[in-house]
Amino acid sequence: MAVPYTTLIDKGVPDFKVMDDVHWLECLKHKLCALCGEGLEYWCWYIGTMNHIILERFVDMAMHEECARYAAKVCRYMAYTRAYSQHLKEHPDVPLHEYAPAAA
Repeated sequence: MAVPYTTLIDKGVPDFKVMDDVHWLECLKHKLCALCGEGLEYWCWYIGTMNHIILERFVDMAMHEECARYAAKVCRYMAYTRAYSQHLKEHPDVPLHEYAPAAA
């Protein structure tokens, strides 16, 4: 499985539950794909539930179509809604209930 560009790597070990703040900001500033780290074109893809679409707020950042499809297939946190919401770690400044997706 590929390690997403925005995943924190600590001492050579990826922690799929934690985002790398530096890479996350790079993705925002330079319109990069959260999975591969390459530049995004005009169209990009987000993964989420209907609630994410309605609120226009997604936990994961924009990706290329092929990267989003790959991530949805192989990432257990994205592929299974309950695991997806349970894997989130609370950010010290934002209560978990503000950004956790609804459990299925």
